[in-house]
Amino acid sequence: MNDLLEKLNQLRIKLSLKGENLDIEAPKGIMTPKILEEIKVYKNEIIAFLKKQSSDAQILSIKDRDFYPLSSAQNRLWLIHQMDPESVAYHIPIMLEIEGDLEVSKLQRTFQHLVQRHESLRTNFKEDPQGNPIQVIKEFTNNLFKLDYKYISENIDEEVQQFINSPFDLTEDLLIRGNILQTSEKKYFLVIVMHHIISDGWSIDVLTKDFFDIYANIDNNSLSLADLPIQYKDYSIWQQKELQSEEIRESKEYWTSNFNEKVSVLELPTYKTRPKHKSGKGKIVSVQINEHISLQFQKLCLDNKVTLFMGIKTLVDILLFKYSHQNDIIVGTPIANRVRNELQNQIGFYANTLALKANIDSAQSFLNLLNNNKIQLLNAYKYQEYPFDELVAGLKISYDPGRNPLFDVMLSLEEEPVFNILEIENLTFRRITLETNTSKFDLDFRFYMEKNKLNLDLTYDTEIYDEKFANNLTGHLHNLIEKIIGNKNLLIRDLNLLTEAERHQLLVEFNGIKVDYPKDKTIVELFESQVDKTPENIALVFEGTELSYRALNEQSNQLGCYLRHHYQIGPDDLVAIKLDRSEKMIVSILGVLKSGAGYVPIDVEYPDDRVSYIEEDTKAKVTIDDAFLVVFNTEVEKYQEKYRKENLSVISGPDNLAYVIYTSGTTGKPKGVMIENSNLSAYIFTFIDYFKINSFDVMLSQSTIAFDTSIEEIFPILTVGGKLVVTAMNKDLGSLIQICEKESVTRLSTNPYVIEYFNIHSDHLGKLNTFISGGDKLKANQITQLLKKVDIYNTYGPTEATVCCSYYKITEALDNIPIGRPISNTSVYILDEYLNVVPTGVLGKLYVSGAGLSRGYLNNAELTTSKFISNPFESGCKMYDTGDLARWLPDGNIEFMGRKDFQVKIRGYRIELGEIESNLSGFSPSIGQVVAEAKELNGDKVLVAYYTLAESADLNKTDLR
Repeated sequence: MNDLLEKLNQLRIKLSLKGENLDIEAPKGIMTPKILEEIKVYKNEIIAFLKKQSSDAQILSIKDRDFYPLSSAQNRLWLIHQMDPESVAYHIPIMLEIEGDLEVSKLQRTFQHLVQRHESLRTNFKEDPQGNPIQVIKEFTNNLFKLDYKYISENIDEEVQQFINSPFDLTEDLLIRGNILQTSEKKYFLVIVMHHIISDGWSIDVLTKDFFDIYANIDNNSLSLADLPIQYKDYSIWQQKELQSEEIRESKEYWTSNFNEKVSVLELPTYKTRPKHKSGKGKIVSVQINEHISLQFQKLCLDNKVTLFMGIKTLVDILLFKYSHQNDIIVGTPIANRVRNELQNQIGFYANTLALKANIDSAQSFLNLLNNNKIQLLNAYKYQEYPFDELVAGLKISYDPGRNPLFDVMLSLEEEPVFNILEIENLTFRRITLETNTSKFDLDFRFYMEKNKLNLDLTYDTEIYDEKFANNLTGHLHNLIEKIIGNKNLLIRDLNLLTEAERHQLLVEFNGIKVDYPKDKTIVELFESQVDKTPENIALVFEGTELSYRALNEQSNQLGCYLRHHYQIGPDDLVAIKLDRSEKMIVSILGVLKSGAGYVPIDVEYPDDRVSYIEEDTKAKVTIDDAFLVVFNTEVEKYQEKYRKENLSVISGPDNLAYVIYTSGTTGKPKGVMIENSNLSAYIFTFIDYFKINSFDVMLSQSTIAFDTSIEEIFPILTVGGKLVVTAMNKDLGSLIQICEKESVTRLSTNPYVIEYFNIHSDHLGKLNTFISGGDKLKANQITQLLKKVDIYNTYGPTEATVCCSYYKITEALDNIPIGRPISNTSVYILDEYLNVVPTGVLGKLYVSGAGLSRGYLNNAELTTSKFISNPFESGCKMYDTGDLARWLPDGNIEFMGRKDFQVKIRGYRIELGEIESNLSGFSPSIGQVVAEAKELNGDKVLVAYYTLAESADLNKTDLR
């Protein structure tokens, strides 16, 4: 029944009692046999409701005073106005086109009668001596309202907007104003503007109805309007008393119980930074659902005994859920709040707002959520008189000038206006729909039916969202309706918003192109091929040492031969390398690869227990360290004929291991990522092709070999005949700049921390022309000077996908620099938790597939299975779950948005917070619980750990050091 009463309210159908019978009053053409049948079904309940209502406390007319209190809703608008007196977001405009012989003076007199009849139209708002807001009613005089008049032949839209957007002074101005714009002899436009603090949507219809009634009868002194039983001031005083009554307690408890937990703020994706203060600027995009779909959706609602509004709300809930991935969705909806007969013909701010919270479980169906919403809305209608502003005050929600309290999305289903065209005394009045440039909310969904078609006007805050986002929302809502009509029992998680064209764009067009690369060649073969081309070119420089391609090849051949002879190396065997940075490190890497083994890089600064773990986990045949090289060099000198300098036979193929790099692990144990020769060859080819690396380039090797940036520092340059400059360990950044200048380094692949230093010293770049950033988030302030002088690229990729999977050339210093587009032979997918493709701009988890995808984790089949999953978009292939959050930008680039888990990157190093916590917990039995996190300190990302002491334990701070 409550549902029916609200529907009748929206249709302006009035029900009242005449004795024991029900009296119905409806606007012309509104009543239908179907509505009449519904009223008959609930007749007895409606009569009981009206009898109870008549016994409730009536709103009585009070004696005149100098001032009156504000209603709860008015109080909120007064506060908003105090913070931004120039805002026009709460202006309510009406525009009529008039054709015929108009008497402007008659219009003037009509408005005077309106202002006299409705005290709200001559109410002002001030503060009493104690600073409390009050409303003051001006005494009516014939010159109180003055209708503006102007003859105008051009720029009418500009004139109208200027009139609408002129702020009101709530303390002095009449809060209704009108303007007649004459454009020809018999054509006029009447523009009326009211402030929301004295009116609402229902008031527009009352104003319009009274206006035409007065205009039609003013000359013959036969005004038919009945006297108003009360005025708005009477309502505001009644409301204050009502809020103190016992009867309101049930309503209060209902609403507060809905929000007894922490209220979640809806975070929809946007490419803009939310302003600290709402500007009220807005625009509208519109969409019309075709008649067939509209009628089908109406039928679906009817079949399930719900109103069209309930169906629409369920649609919008699902849409917002899909865009935000938040289970609690709160939207507001306006309600006329005119159940009482004495309020039916009033102009005033009576409307209330219902805050409707939906808890969405993606495993439920549309119908499940629809039925939940039905129950919620029926209860909301039952308690509709409890003021929204009282709810907000009771919840003690912190004020945020950039948001609305409780919700930022408004939803309404509006009936067609009282009239569109009306003829009176040879005058034709046409209602004009005005384009608005204001928005009170982030998003305002306004639905209405027109000729059996469902229409949506979506108003969006232009400071937060752009037109493309708004169009995407409306388009995806349309898609959602079609899918639900097709199968109303689909689970919410299976409802996909995308069209086939969008899906193709995200899966195919945005992804890396397939290109040929030497799939059958290992890095050893690529390097040896280059040695044959440029044997005397300088391949490697370390401090005072230079090695030609021939010398580097011969030395690494000898080491490979030695390893095969002494350790019986076969494909997929592993050899660890633990050396300071020098030419010996590069020789060792190539030597291990030539032997047929994969190499395992170990940083010399790793603690002993980590080194031991890696050696045991890999079952390394041997670890090449300084002690090993002493023995090796001695034996090579002694038996030179045994360890020949010629190329070795190739025993390792494309599918065998090239290297295993250990990254941080959640269990406290690092995990080894297995990269095959084919993965490495594919990446080297892409890197060379994209960055146009050639024999004239000089690359700097300054990263630890335990980090995969070293891969793109070392291998690409050595397969094109360029020069690799190796820096010693622990070189300060000043020395790094000196080396780059001295050795004419052209390309530098490094992390943002190093790039920032070069940015500060950008006058000492030498021949550096390219910076490639990776390993951590690059910030705009780290490249301000470099951007003017060199090419800068932002790259992204997990070790599991072989160094990088996307590149982005930076052309401007954006707040959040994209990580680019997928590289060749690589696919990137951004998916929801059920592996559905999310729309452009929507946050999702990033998955990688393609030629660079590694074999998995060494000796960890369970983790490999959980992270390397079947690719639903490419049969027979795997994709890697990065755990990173990202979104597609409209141009096909990707924006990195953080992580889903507890992994962080600091200065390029991938760190699991769980490993940090595990190691710290084991540091001393005195340590109890440990929590680690990454924080910003003086612009740098640092690790911070918090610990508690074990029971009855003591720990000296110096022990921690």
